[in-house]
Amino acid sequence: RPEFALVAEVIEKIGPDKVQLNTVLRPPAEEEVFALSQKELRSIQKQLPGKVEVVRKFKKVLKGEHIEKLETDIKNLLKRRPCTLSDISSALRVNPKEVMKNLTILEGRTEIRAELHNKKRYYISTRQSSRWYSKK
Repeated sequence: RPEFALVAEVIEKIGPDKVQLNTVLRPPAEEEVFALSQKELRSIQKQLPGKVEVVRKFKKVLKGEHIEKLETDIKNLLKRRPCTLSDISSALRVNPKEVMKNLTILEGRTEIRAELHNKKRYYISTRQSSRWYSKK
């Protein structure tokens, strides 16, 4: 497709070791932006030169000291953008069960709220002012 011809030229000019393709996984800030399917990402991958990989979700889990500051980390993350349980778990590298415990506490204190978007539950800070935080 011609949309990727310029991208292909830039990749060839730069000559990176690899290129990583990804798509939006949470509600985007711009309404005209939408997620691509794995099939669409693979189609784009075939059109680009060199080593091009489709990024997969990061699933590493950490324990120990990191969990102690989890509540603060969750609040800071949600002030930046809405996230699913999986997003939070991956971003903070913490077991989803530990994240869920903290989400329940934060919801109870009305510091965050949950909202469905495209059949997914996103957690949103109530301490923020963007188009995502002004609802309800």
